[in-house]
Amino acid sequence: MVSQDGVGGEDADSLEEDWVAVFDEDSDSSSEDSEDSEDDDSDASDEAAPPHVCVSEDGRVTIESARCSGGGTSPDYWAKWTIVGDDGKKHVVKMPTSSYQSQVHAVRKADGKTYYIVNCFGKASGADGYEWLEAYEIVGKRVREVKVVDGGRKRRGTEEPEFSVNYKIPNWFFKTRGFGYDWILEYDARLREIYVPITVDDREMIDRYRVWRHNGTRFVCMGERGNRNLHPSLLDYVALTLYASSKDYVVRVDSLRNKELRLAVWRKPKKMSDVPDVVVSKGKRKHHGLDSRGYTLCDDYHFIQEGTKYVINFQENHFNKNGACTHHEYFLKRRGGKTLVKQEFEYREN
Repeated sequence: MVSQDGVGGEDADSLEEDWVAVFDEDSDSSSEDSEDSEDDDSDASDEAAPPHVCVSEDGRVTIESARCSGGGTSPDYWAKWTIVGDDGKKHVVKMPTSSYQSQVHAVRKADGKTYYIVNCFGKASGADGYEWLEAYEIVGKRVREVKVVDGGRKRRGTEEPEFSVNYKIPNWFFKTRGFGYDWILEYDARLREIYVPITVDDREMIDRYRVWRHNGTRFVCMGERGNRNLHPSLLDYVALTLYASSKDYVVRVDSLRNKELRLAVWRKPKKMSDVPDVVVSKGKRKHHGLDSRGYTLCDDYHFIQEGTKYVINFQENHFNKNGACTHHEYFLKRRGGKTLVKQEFEYREN
């Protein structure tokens, strides 16, 4: 049955508009008192996509979340929380159907109170993506939505746009080959910083961020920065042009203030946070248009360093016996007319 316990000595009725429905772990879902049992969208999730699970740093909040069946390019999502209440016991919270919840982080304030910020995602279409942060606190056996900025009391319906982003999904997917979604509203638990993506033009993300740091009382804006996962020597850039990964390499092309293109290459297991193995500036972007059969070839990027040529996003269209085309993109390294490296880029599906 739905928990009806009062909380913290406050009048339950006065808090009704702030509280999210909470279900006790031992509730009887068949009880006639549980009117919400028929609306449990977690049972309608896609079988091919098991729930994503995330846990807060202090272990008090565990979230399972997945896409509901149907919905096309504008689906609903479900989320189920398991919290450790103030009584030390576990309780299950069924959140309203709306967003996909991918991360949860515990933010402890100087006064000893802890609240939890949650990464939420939804999309209005296959091209229109939204991500935002929500915040909750545990009170007794319940959770209550609070402000992201300071964990203070929040009325339903109010928003905090400074902790959200609306972006073009295809643009970001192809720019980062699907590897850039972890950078959206990323939280640095050690420094207690939130990285909110900056967009330009028509909702294009550029891999630069407005950073908010928690000072013990509230989050305070610290200004604009580059990607927190990037080596400090590379942080002076205007926008990311391309990020890609192959079997043995990670590559990144950035646009600089002087409109030059800069290439950085890491040989795995190195990551972007490590010193790059190769850094080359003054690259050139080449536009190709259509191939001989009328299929599109995307732009690629050419860099030369001491006789070695790097081609990023080199492309080939392969055709089977029925004429069907498959598109392939590569990292090339050439010297003296010989190809030293040719590795296909990988895509990460989310």
